[in-house]
Amino acid sequence: MNDQVREMDWEYCCKILPKVSRTFVLNIAQLEGDIFKTVLLGYLLFRIADTFEDTMYQDEKEKITNLKDFSTVFMVRYEALSDRRGKSSRVSGAHRT
Repeated sequence: MNDQVREMDWEYCCKILPKVSRTFVLNIAQLEGDIFKTVLLGYLLFRIADTFEDTMYQDEKEKITNLKDFSTVFMVRYEALSDRRGKSSRVSGAHRT
């Protein structure tokens, strides 16, 4: 990923935040640097998971399936990092089906 694409991604995150939060946007906006980016991205990712959980258009089984699918995004990244560092690719206590 080049720097221009990465910058466009951060711009999108900053632009979308006020549309998904009226209260947290005020607090997150007070942060700077890496902590700003970490909290911003973390908040947006948790909002995605919360949206899956809160939908009334799916039953519990469908919600669980979608949340598991969403979680694979993080497992693939974790496993790639672990493999590069020569560590185990299993997360302690993680359950995968």
